[in-house]
Amino acid sequence: GHGDNICPALEGGLLLIQGIDPIKTVSLPVPDCQMVVVCPDVVVKTRDARAVLPTSWPLEDYVRQSAHLAGVIAALYREDVSLLRDNMQDILIAPHRTAAVPGFDGVQAAALEAGALACSLSGSGPTVFAMAERGEQAVLIEKEMVRAFSDAGVSAVSWVSSISTQGAMVMEDSACAT
Repeated sequence: GHGDNICPALEGGLLLIQGIDPIKTVSLPVPDCQMVVVCPDVVVKTRDARAVLPTSWPLEDYVRQSAHLAGVIAALYREDVSLLRDNMQDILIAPHRTAAVPGFDGVQAAALEAGALACSLSGSGPTVFAMAERGEQAVLIEKEMVRAFSDAGVSAVSWVSSISTQGAMVMEDSACAT
C-alpha cells in the first residue's frame, strides 16, 4: 500500500514506481542537488490527506501532470537543472493537501524566492521539501522555509542533505558490539 515510501527507503536514490501489484520500480538518475526537508509541528494523517482528493480529474489536468512527469524524467537523464525546475510541479495532488499545512503557501514562496528549484509537500505532508543546486543555497533555503513557518506560528525542524543512493541498512553500534 505504500510502495512509493517503502521502495525508495529500501533501495535509495530516486525511483519510478512502474507497477503496484506486484511492485515494480525503475531507478532514475540522481541529480547533483541538495534536498531541504522541513517538518512542521503539525499532524497530517494520510487517511485524512487521501480523503480530500477528488475521485477524478479533468483530462487536461491529467495530461499536464503527465507532461510534467515526463519532463522531470527527461531532466534527470539529461542532467538539465532548468528543465527540472520547469517541470517539478504537482498540479493534481498537492493543491488539495496544502490547506492542512498552516503556512505552506508562504513556505513554498520563501523557498522559491531563495532559489529553490522546486518546493512541495512530501507525500501527504506535513513535511515540505525543496531542491537546491548548491549546499550554501540549500542552507539559505532551509533558513527561509523555517522562518516562513515561524511567521505562520508553526515551529519546524529541518535538514539539508544530498539524495542518498544507498538504501536502508543496519548499522552496528560499536559501543554495543561484543
